[in-house]
Amino acid sequence: MRLTLLILLSAITTFGQTRSLRSFCDSLVLKGIEQKLVPGLGLVVMQGDTTLVATYGLANVEDKVVTDTTTLFQLGSVGKLFTAIAVLQQVESGKLDLHADVNQYLHGFSMNAPGRPITLFDLLTHTAGLDDRIIGYLAHSTKDVKSLEEHLKQVMPPSFQAPGIEINYSNYGYALAGHLVERVTGLTFTQYVKDSIFLPLGMSHTTYDLPDNYETLPSYAHGYRIRDDYEKVTCYPRHATPAGSALSCVADMKKFLAEMLRPSGKILSQASMSKLVEQQFTNDTLLMGYTIGMEVQHINGYHGVAKGGAFTGFLSELVLFPEESIGIFVTTNTQTDNFLESFSEALFARLLPRQPGQEVPAPPLDLKAFAGVYRSERYNHRTVEDLLALYQGKLELSVSETGTLTTYQNGDIQHYKPTGPLTFSNTRVPEQCLVFKRNEKGELSRLYTNINLAGFYIPVSLSPVAWYDDPEMINEYYFVVVLIILTFIFVPVFRAWVLLRRRSNPGYWSTGLISTFPFYTALVIAALFLLQFIGGFMYLARHINDFFFAVPDSWRQVQITTYVLPFAVLLLVLAAIQLWLRHDGRLVFRVYYSLVALCAVIHLAFLYRWHFIGIHV
Repeated sequence: MRLTLLILLSAITTFGQTRSLRSFCDSLVLKGIEQKLVPGLGLVVMQGDTTLVATYGLANVEDKVVTDTTTLFQLGSVGKLFTAIAVLQQVESGKLDLHADVNQYLHGFSMNAPGRPITLFDLLTHTAGLDDRIIGYLAHSTKDVKSLEEHLKQVMPPSFQAPGIEINYSNYGYALAGHLVERVTGLTFTQYVKDSIFLPLGMSHTTYDLPDNYETLPSYAHGYRIRDDYEKVTCYPRHATPAGSALSCVADMKKFLAEMLRPSGKILSQASMSKLVEQQFTNDTLLMGYTIGMEVQHINGYHGVAKGGAFTGFLSELVLFPEESIGIFVTTNTQTDNFLESFSEALFARLLPRQPGQEVPAPPLDLKAFAGVYRSERYNHRTVEDLLALYQGKLELSVSETGTLTTYQNGDIQHYKPTGPLTFSNTRVPEQCLVFKRNEKGELSRLYTNINLAGFYIPVSLSPVAWYDDPEMINEYYFVVVLIILTFIFVPVFRAWVLLRRRSNPGYWSTGLISTFPFYTALVIAALFLLQFIGGFMYLARHINDFFFAVPDSWRQVQITTYVLPFAVLLLVLAAIQLWLRHDGRLVFRVYYSLVALCAVIHLAFLYRWHFIGIHV
């Protein structure tokens, strides 16, 4: 009788906790839906014996399809967890070695890196030193999806630095890790994960299949971005499947979350499972790092791990606090992260009230030495993606009047106070730090920090941006250089007007026109730069989405013309020198011509710096 009462009391308490948590989440999400901050959302929260599974809003706004527990959402990089587990399963079986050279498993291509060979450990902790890549990442339809081996042979990015130095997130590192599973099992990656992870856990809805007609199927959520209203975006299949192409629902992710929080041994041994939740690498001891497959989290003074996913139209996150027996999975069908960030922070505050931290006195520092623009090292260092990534992954630090470094992040001004010679801590979120590194010359060479994305943290490595690469410098002055070059297009109009006037007045402007060779040289240069500016830069900016699938043939053809630019600019410089030696034309024209030549040299250097001479994709 006493045991029965205890069980009943426990059940009533659990029910009350679940109901209270449900009411809390309802109030947040329904308000977000009302304010049109999120179209639909799926949620799983586990806290001890309490489990909340909830869905909200619409999976399909246009047809008013309601989200339910089997609605499939794009998981994005949350799917990298499946890849990490698949690799660890093969490590357990002895077919793969986390610390062996990956080349011993490859066929038909190899990975070469400075320093030492790349290992699976490097790939799974994002420390392989690989370039990343977005060009050619997507396929237009399922029939266009290449096998993982074929795709990697064609586009696998090379290393830009030795492995094991620092964290630089790479989708292709995980794609390669997934391919190694294929190599040692003889199965496609998707079939292996289905057989070895999804089926054992009863995840019957989870899939890597994205049908071309998914928008007509009620089980698939539609993705949106939020502007004035919900703007639907189309999802496309990806070649690099292990990097995050899985789709799942809260019914299945409840089972996966339970396995991660309370391992049963169905998919991994306890020893292997610990690698998923224990930090394996960090850029600095003050910062959060990576496990095998997940980002370490320090939230409100509690230690946890998380994996977030972002893809066109979708955001997802899976968060574990093993010591508190808390697990959270959230998925939304919008790529705009404002709501998910505020929801996550509110949920963390409820489940994990902030613990008081210790105040660290601020040492005297010359903060101006740390101010400037820094860019994420996650980009392709050898292709035109270099310039595109500059604007997407930059962090600008300035000095405030109150003696802090400030930057605009997550919709607000963030203040960082010094805590050491090269370290700073966020004044509102102490666990969020900036850690600077100096090179052998004593110059600032790296900035390590954690970027808050949708409420959880991702480790990033950044480098200082030189003054001539500063995005503001490019925005404000680069187009002036181009404009000066292109003004020469109007010189033939002036020249024709002078020649017409000379028919009636032979002495008109008799010493004003420069000779034929420098004139036509500058005209050809201006025409080439106009073609490259419109066909190269403007086309790239206006049709960036096309490059996610492949490099358009028309863009390749325009870029071929850039091979002659260095020779043409050399002729232009020689022509400018000739004008001065021969006193050809009036002084104002010689100065103007020389200015055009100087701008052409600057523009050529700019094109070379950002890999626009030739075809670098």
